[in-house]
Amino acid sequence: DDFVAAKRLADLGCPTVEQIALANFMQSPGFDSHLRSANRTLKARRKALLAGLRQFAGGRVEVADSPAGMHTVVWLKDYDDDACQRLIEVAQRRGLGLYPIKPHYLKHSPRPGLLLGYAGMSLTDIHKAMRLFGECLESVASPSV
Repeated sequence: DDFVAAKRLADLGCPTVEQIALANFMQSPGFDSHLRSANRTLKARRKALLAGLRQFAGGRVEVADSPAGMHTVVWLKDYDDDACQRLIEVAQRRGLGLYPIKPHYLKHSPRPGLLLGYAGMSLTDIHKAMRLFGECLESVASPSV
């Protein structure tokens, strides 16, 4: 009863027509085709992200080993929490959204890091974002910032 009450308060129920349409799609052969296509797309985007990190971030980051999903974690080498926050602010001013890993830990994160999403970006946008990320890393690493 508590769960039903919480669900009702959270979203007032699920839209029936959309739920039926989704259930029918998931039972159709089109769903498997969609999953395979999405998997190929995500792999290509992840590959572009990793290539961009190698090219533009150099040895300033360490990529967490996680070959699946729609995001990856990068640990910032030789950056403290303050430098990580400055990096996020510099990137934001330049139009790049960076998100700290810190809020995803119940306790203090082991070191400064970022959660980089790539699922909704084109390969071209990922390349541009990684170039800009490298520039932001360089500007925060310099004594002038």
